[in-house]
Amino acid sequence: MMIEPVNPGAGAQVVIPVPAGTRWRIMAFYYELQADITAINRNMGYSIHPTSGLTSLWLYNNLNVGAVALGHMNVMASSNVDLATLVAGYATLSMPDIYIDQTSWIQSQVMNMQAGDLILNTVLTLERWAIG
Repeated sequence: MMIEPVNPGAGAQVVIPVPAGTRWRIMAFYYELQADITAINRNMGYSIHPTSGLTSLWLYNNLNVGAVALGHMNVMASSNVDLATLVAGYATLSMPDIYIDQTSWIQSQVMNMQAGDLILNTVLTLERWAIG
């Protein structure tokens, strides 16, 4: 199953909550950052916030991405990736085989995000189960 949420407003992260009564196995997460200005470098990644009481998982490419005005940078996280890499505006991140359920969410994480930065074209690929 693929989910393509509405793009958030300028300067905001995309947040995708797990609906009530479901459990997800996250397989891949992609988003694009359109930088507003040439400024601070950004670290790009994602975070997973499981059911309350468990520790949130934060994963970054831990490589600074140089921001170019109106430049596009892409993040792809997948369980098929072993090592974080950055090549020509594409950051590739590993993703653990993880299941999350209602009251959990996954979101983009852009450190040093500027007020005019935009997160675009988010796609979340997952398996979904109803829980009872």
